[in-house]
Amino acid sequence: MNILFNILPTRKRRRKRRRSARKMTKYQTSMARPAVQRLPLVPLVPAVRWMRSNMWARMASLICIAASGAILFSFFWSYDFYVYEATIEGNNLLSKEEIFAQSKMDGYNIFFIDPREVRRAIAAMPTVKKAEVGYALPNQVTIRIVERKPAAVWETQDMRYWVDQEGIFFPITSPIPTDTLFIRDLDNRPVNLGVPVKPVTGTLADTPTPPDPTAVLTAQALHRYLPEQTVWEYSRNRGISFVDDGGWRVYFGNRTGLQAKVAIYLAFKEKRAPFRSVEFLDLSIPGQPYYKLKGSDANQLNSEGG
Repeated sequence: MNILFNILPTRKRRRKRRRSARKMTKYQTSMARPAVQRLPLVPLVPAVRWMRSNMWARMASLICIAASGAILFSFFWSYDFYVYEATIEGNNLLSKEEIFAQSKMDGYNIFFIDPREVRRAIAAMPTVKKAEVGYALPNQVTIRIVERKPAAVWETQDMRYWVDQEGIFFPITSPIPTDTLFIRDLDNRPVNLGVPVKPVTGTLADTPTPPDPTAVLTAQALHRYLPEQTVWEYSRNRGISFVDDGGWRVYFGNRTGLQAKVAIYLAFKEKRAPFRSVEFLDLSIPGQPYYKLKGSDANQLNSEGG
């Protein structure tokens, strides 16, 4: 009996456990299960073809990128694209070495050269009036310039400069031709190379450059009337002048009425100068010529030089 008594509770406990397990199993099986999404089946052969085509496209892209990189590398690192010389056209006064040095592109990669900067650098040279720059691969550069045309040699402060008809000064870098006109600045003022002359507005101290670009034109015009005269002088107050063979000075001023001035000078030289000790003849004011004898006051002169 004791044995049976001990066995009965144990079976009840086991049954309870089994019922709870069965309840749990029923509970678990009654819960909603997530729906499983099934992927469509892809045939094996088309998938392999797609992978192969995609692989070839990627390989082609990699080849293009590698080729582009190699080309860029050669552009920036190959010596074939570096500039060490240039074709220079239109230069007569300047040497090719001077122009190329002014361009500041020696030893530079052509892809890092800005033609506009090169053109501005060359055009900044006083002798250059206009410059054009072109280039072509791999390293060809062409520079075409228009130089200023010398009209006369300007002398001031024991220095000589070329000056053109616009009154712009530039250095003398070649031998001076024998038929060149010379203009000496009696005011002995310095010049600014490559800077256009501005009109006079102040005193001599305020104008460091010769103020009258027509001085060159006046000297050229006088040279046509008096071809034997090649040396002229300039002052701010009386313009162009020169010293006659008789030792006296004649002032012509500017080009206004120049033909009449020359006629008066020639008549005065023939009729009056041989018999007088003349100090100067002033023709700078049209219609009001006068002369001065040494040791006397100035005298009015008629239009015929008498």
